[in-house]
Amino acid sequence: MAFNKRVGCRLHLMQMVLPVQARPGQPIEAQPVIDNKGVGPICRRYRFALRFSQGQSRRIVRLNQDIRRWLPALTMIGVA
Repeated sequence: MAFNKRVGCRLHLMQMVLPVQARPGQPIEAQPVIDNKGVGPICRRYRFALRFSQGQSRRIVRLNQDIRRWLPALTMIGVA
């Protein structure tokens, strides 16, 4: 929420498709669905990242998505 207020937009994670199983160190394919409920796209190039956690373990994976192209509507992102 703080990020959305700071940049003046409203990005919502609507759905995330992940594999049921994954092996340590192996890549996975994630398909997040983002809804930009604002009135326009973001102007600055912020880095899109996914944060995974299990118990006390946490990992942030930064992706090369250009969120300036996310227009107001649902956006499905293919991430491998």
